[in-house]
Amino acid sequence: MEPHLATMSNDNTKTEPTNDVKPSENEDDNSWHLVGTFKTTTVDIKHYYVVPPQINIDNYDLPSLQFQNLVKKVNLEPGVIYKLRIAAVNSCGRGPWSEAAAFKTCLPGAPPAPSNIKITKTLDGGAHLTWDAPSNASCLITGYAVYLAVKNTATDNTVPRQHQQQVSQMAFVRVYGGALAECSVNAGQLLQAHLDISSSSKPAIIFRIAARNERGYGPATQVRWLQDQQIPYHNATANNSLKRTSSNTNSAGSKKQRLAPAGGGPNDA
Repeated sequence: MEPHLATMSNDNTKTEPTNDVKPSENEDDNSWHLVGTFKTTTVDIKHYYVVPPQINIDNYDLPSLQFQNLVKKVNLEPGVIYKLRIAAVNSCGRGPWSEAAAFKTCLPGAPPAPSNIKITKTLDGGAHLTWDAPSNASCLITGYAVYLAVKNTATDNTVPRQHQQQVSQMAFVRVYGGALAECSVNAGQLLQAHLDISSSSKPAIIFRIAARNERGYGPATQVRWLQDQQIPYHNATANNSLKRTSSNTNSAGSKKQRLAPAGGGPNDA
């Protein structure tokens, strides 16, 4: 397997450029730190490395930079929003960066992610979601937040053309906040949903659900709700067949994802 290069951004800091483009022409690179190069598709990240501005990480490997004391190791902090991007590397060099994925590290004592998410279609074309409270929660659960992935309509006007491939095509908006372990999302809200086609042959609507206690929100569970590929959801009728699948990045065979929230809750929009 070819190695993968990862960099991380913390919106509260400014660091060094990570490619050949000058900072004045590529300001986004000033906020990216080096995480490492990996030969697997999963990794636990606990820290990143600050690289001097004159160093182009495409020309150096991390062990060499560490041997020459050219990098500073910085541990992730709790309750902080970070962004992560990944690029594949082979004998010809580094490929393009992936879309930036945002996440928020949890505070100590925050509740685990909800489980056993179920989604059913309502008569009006909306969706009804239910879930189980987090297991092994050390504190009383005080509420939940449900987020829906919607089309990111702001990217075209705010992002330079050369950076648009790195910008996510979706954003998350909160569609529920309350104490009950269930909620309904109406058809009007689903009309704004982003249809994800990255992980299956059928498009899917994406939800994220997180629990809250006195310490704040814990990590979110991401769920992909499969749609009928033959009939676009935005033209759907009451006869659409809608299916659900859940995902988990911690298991290669399963598709249930545990995602740390990015914002006051999971990815506040």
